[in-house]
Amino acid sequence: MKKDVVSTKSSVPKSQSTTESSDQTLKLSEERFEKMISEVEDYAIILLDLKGHIISWNKGAERIKGYDSNEIIGKSFKVFYSKEDIEKRLPDELIRIAKQNGKAVYEGWRIRKDGTQFWGNITLTAIHNEEGIITGYLKVTRDLTEKKKAEDQVKAHAEELEDKNKALEALNNELSSYAYIVSHDLKEPVRKIRIFAARQKESGKSMEQLLDYSDKIEQSAVKMQNLMNDLLAYSELSMENSFKDVDLNQVLRSVKYDLEVLISEKQASVHASKLPVIKGITHQIQQLFLNLISNALKFSKPNEKPELKIVSSEVDGSTLSEDLKNKNYMEVCFIDNGIGFSPEHSKKIFEVFQRLHPKESTGSGIGLAIVKKVMLNHSGFVSAESEPGKGTTFKIYFPKS
Repeated sequence: MKKDVVSTKSSVPKSQSTTESSDQTLKLSEERFEKMISEVEDYAIILLDLKGHIISWNKGAERIKGYDSNEIIGKSFKVFYSKEDIEKRLPDELIRIAKQNGKAVYEGWRIRKDGTQFWGNITLTAIHNEEGIITGYLKVTRDLTEKKKAEDQVKAHAEELEDKNKALEALNNELSSYAYIVSHDLKEPVRKIRIFAARQKESGKSMEQLLDYSDKIEQSAVKMQNLMNDLLAYSELSMENSFKDVDLNQVLRSVKYDLEVLISEKQASVHASKLPVIKGITHQIQQLFLNLISNALKFSKPNEKPELKIVSSEVDGSTLSEDLKNKNYMEVCFIDNGIGFSPEHSKKIFEVFQRLHPKESTGSGIGLAIVKKVMLNHSGFVSAESEPGKGTTFKIYFPKS
């Protein structure tokens, strides 16, 4: 008699068993992947929904950004961005780029929970389902603050070296100018002194001639003395660095008092709008105003009363030069009705010992060079606009704190 044989094989179909095994493997793989991501500490790995709300948070995100997962889950990722970035809609723009291109990459300053900043390298990647529809975004952030600081330090050192090279180049140019003044401007009065002193020793000279020679010797000596005083004033500009609040209105009153006699003799008018208070070196600012106002009085038109207007305003540096973007300046303009000069000389006039009108001036040619150096000492600059017979406008720019 045959016995019934009971099969020990599963009654589950083979195809169903394979599917369940695959699902279990996939689930296990996903769990391992999620666990691996959650344990990563060098990267902030965050999952966002379609609107940018946080739905997952790893240890790296907690370390870099400072939030516990229970504090941040459900909040918008905009919380990591500065007020300025949010006003510029930067977070929305990154999502737009990731949605359009599949990925958005950006570097910039981000905000931690405690309000401090860190330099983040961000990659925002769109996540798609099997149908290719975007279901959310994966945001990976690296904290590169130390790298950024090192790069900024290298950049700062490079800029400092460039500034020193420029200063050295300027010094070399000044030394060339000094050589010129010694070989030409100082040599000439010395030559005259020797000539007229020798003529005084000649026999047969009348008292009138001797007095004339003495006058010429004295004039040459005075010229040498003035030149050496101007050279000394120019060289001393680099020695002062004590900055404090300087009221330009007070500086103007002081300079007008010093030039009271010349202003009266020329029957000149000097009018000014309300001027700002700047951070500066008082003595140098007085030198600057003295030279610019003296210049306007000195180079006035014959038979026409000198008029000088001084006006100030705040200007955006980007309107002056692309290099001055994001910087504001206090502009002070000195507008005269003098003889002017050709526009091609607008930069030359600020070089040491340059004279555009040698016949009209007995000066050393250092006055406007002093103006330029004072402005450089104050991290500002000066420019000039003019045409022959149409007056001149000098513009000085102080950086606004």
